[in-house]
Amino acid sequence: MGSSADGRNHVPSGLDGVVAIAAGTAHSLALKSDGTVVGWGYNTNGETNVPAGLTGVVAIAAGAAHSLALKSDGTVVAWGKSDVGQTNVPADLDGVVAISAGYNHSLALKADGTAVAWGLNGNGQANVPGNAKLSDLTLQQGDFTESFQPSVTAYTYYFDGHSLSSVDVTPTLASGARAGIYMNNELLPSGGTKTINIAGATTDTVIPVRVEPYLLSGQTYTITLAIDSTDPAVLFGTNGRATAATSAATKVTVTDTQSGVDGNSLQYAWTQSTAVPTGGWAAFSNEDTLSRTSGDGNWYLHIRASDAVGNVVDAVSSPYVLDNTAPTATVSSSASGTVNASFPVTITFSESVNGFTEADLEVANGTASNWVSVTAATYTATITPTMSGQAVTVAVDAGAATDAVGHGNTASNTLSLLYDTTKPIVAFGGFTDHQRFAAPPAEASVTVSEAVYWVAGGAQLTSANALPLISMTKDGGAFSAYTPSYDEPSRTFTLSFSGTLDDGVYEVNVAGDAVENAIHNTLDAASASFVVAMPVVANISASPTGLPRAGGNAAVTITGANLTGQTVKVYVDGVEAATATVGSDTSATATVSLPRNAALTVRSYLLTVYLNGAEVASLSSTVTVAAAPPPTTTINLSSNSELAKLNVNASGKPLGLSPEFKPETTEYTAETDAEQIELRVAPAHSNAIVTLLGTRIGETTAVPLAMGANVLTITVQAEDGTVKTYTLTINRLASGEEESSAPVCAFTDIEKHWAKPAICEAAELGIVEGVDAHTFVPNGYITRTEFAVMLLRTLQLPIRNESSEMSFSDRTSIPEWARLSVQTAVAEGILEGYSDGTLRPTRTINRSELAAMVSKVMKWEAGNAASPFFADDARIPVWAKAYVEAARVHGILVGRAGNQFIPNGLTTRAEAAVVLLRLWKALH
Repeated sequence: MGSSADGRNHVPSGLDGVVAIAAGTAHSLALKSDGTVVGWGYNTNGETNVPAGLTGVVAIAAGAAHSLALKSDGTVVAWGKSDVGQTNVPADLDGVVAISAGYNHSLALKADGTAVAWGLNGNGQANVPGNAKLSDLTLQQGDFTESFQPSVTAYTYYFDGHSLSSVDVTPTLASGARAGIYMNNELLPSGGTKTINIAGATTDTVIPVRVEPYLLSGQTYTITLAIDSTDPAVLFGTNGRATAATSAATKVTVTDTQSGVDGNSLQYAWTQSTAVPTGGWAAFSNEDTLSRTSGDGNWYLHIRASDAVGNVVDAVSSPYVLDNTAPTATVSSSASGTVNASFPVTITFSESVNGFTEADLEVANGTASNWVSVTAATYTATITPTMSGQAVTVAVDAGAATDAVGHGNTASNTLSLLYDTTKPIVAFGGFTDHQRFAAPPAEASVTVSEAVYWVAGGAQLTSANALPLISMTKDGGAFSAYTPSYDEPSRTFTLSFSGTLDDGVYEVNVAGDAVENAIHNTLDAASASFVVAMPVVANISASPTGLPRAGGNAAVTITGANLTGQTVKVYVDGVEAATATVGSDTSATATVSLPRNAALTVRSYLLTVYLNGAEVASLSSTVTVAAAPPPTTTINLSSNSELAKLNVNASGKPLGLSPEFKPETTEYTAETDAEQIELRVAPAHSNAIVTLLGTRIGETTAVPLAMGANVLTITVQAEDGTVKTYTLTINRLASGEEESSAPVCAFTDIEKHWAKPAICEAAELGIVEGVDAHTFVPNGYITRTEFAVMLLRTLQLPIRNESSEMSFSDRTSIPEWARLSVQTAVAEGILEGYSDGTLRPTRTINRSELAAMVSKVMKWEAGNAASPFFADDARIPVWAKAYVEAARVHGILVGRAGNQFIPNGLTTRAEAAVVLLRLWKALH
């Protein structure tokens, strides 16, 4: 029935066994009992085109233009129109128990009660009611590792496995209607909280949360309560470094595969120990590069990190070797103080170094050899000194070597040792080598220069063990007639002879290589000898015994015994005239020169002999010089009536004259508050007569003063009677009145001279005078005459006024101003003539002669004329030794630089002033 258009009502013939039918808008379907389907009617969209092979159908349905078949296996087959997907059966659809077809959509009921729809959905006809998703899922104890998303169904919460006994879970449905929530298979309302007990859990706990819509498939969310008991892992990019460097750096990565790294927990610290630091931590970010740029030695990087559940790791790196300090060097030696040979040195660096060689040793006064590199930090060498008496220094300059990172070493200490190869020596006392003794000595001595020790055994010399070092011989044979002793403080052996020594050659011997000093320099063998030989002078004779009036030479012969080495001198009238030449033990010869005889009578000269400074009694020889003929010439008398000198002293100090004295000026004035003055005058001609107020005066005269003006008239009468008068007015002031005197020491050329104080004091005392009022000439050499005059002033000896003819052949060379003073000096024994009859008044005086003049006039005798006090004692003439020693002993003369006496050195005016001032002070 119905429309037959398109065969809609044309049931296929033979159709039978139908168990179910379905009709669409213009087509029909029949389900047969054999599970097949037959379709007919409108077929524009293939709605009646049953799929070939379709069997096992248990239900059918027809839409407007599409068809559905439910098979016995729960699957659905669709065909026909599919413009809106009404035949696009979902690919995973199974378990269907019923189907239905709408106009343009399809439905399936599954065995689990859910419905599936597809096709046209313009009005929501394909939207099966219900929702299988959650809108939220929370854990009261904390956040899940994953952020919640409705589409994400698996969530994890990490904990340490013991800090929680339960958790509280709250699920919320995306759509609260037509669905239910099951947690652990227990129904829970949407937004409800369920407490899950996890006490004692040792493994991860999984909590299922299932959403079951009424018409849709359910969906399960899982919560895994994961136990995290694993510490984070720390990875060092560079884990330690055994090679030294100035800095260390490494990238640090911290990982945790479970709860994750807590970034706020990351801390680090650098220490020099593997022990976990108690402080000094600093924060860092994961994968930072951490560095260390200071310090020395092994440094460890400590990392502290924790994961989200609080598992803490304390990790430490392998050591990084740092070196930021320059190596130091120390020079040492087993030798110390003083050495006398090569010595070892050791150079020790504070660490191993590179590039250090023997050439890097700085050695002064020596050379280095035997270089050995014991280790990279220790080196040895042998130092051979060069010059004795000087220090040997060894050092290492800065930068001579470098350590592994390139630091140059700092400068080392300086090792300093004194190199001394000076051997100990001995000094023989009581005699000089080869000395001849006229009177045998009572003892001899040997002094060792320093402390010495026996080579065998090393004991220091003492009074108990020292005596074997010394022995004696006489004439080449053993000699033991003496008592030896040893004084430890002075290191002196004394050999006291038993009785008087006989004539012979005596030798004192010191054993060699038997003793040594503290630095092992040995004492060489030494010996010195002396001769005991009593000298005897038996006779003195002269030839010729008579000379013409012109004088001449006489040969003197002296005979005797044991004269070799003795000092034999010939004296003429008690004055030394010549030193004899000793030709043999039995004879000596000399030549004496006798002066011209100007007298009208024969002059006889007595020749005597002195042996070793002592006159040989009862031996003499006489030589005569013929008389001069009577004079035939006329003597011209001098008319010189001037003064050569006019000085005034008051209270021991020079008094200034106005005007300054000049021979041609005759009137002078001066002022003083002294009660008397000392007037010093000298005529220009020695034979002129000087009177004061009519009374003849000598060179020095004391004049009392009255208060006020004192007019002194000084008259000079020449040989021929010529007279010149000088007037000196002295105004005596009352004590305290101003005195217009000249400066006491007005010499301008001694301002910076070493002897200025002594010169000024000597001038104040009237001992010395300047060449004028302002000039002293301190470095000018002094003559015999000048020194004799100064010595007279020092001794305050009066000048003899009577002029008498002196016999010296060069008497005319005596300065006129000093003639009376020289005459006095000769009479007092200060000046003596030479054997050739000359006085040599203008000859400069040397230091030996100065010593003799002072010692003679003072009648000093030295206790030991041969005392070798001065370093150049051997250069002092034999005749002067006693005088020099006497002057030294009395403190009048001292040595120059280096304790040199300089016996032939000329005496300066300054030295003369100093010497005479010392003498004046010794006398006062």
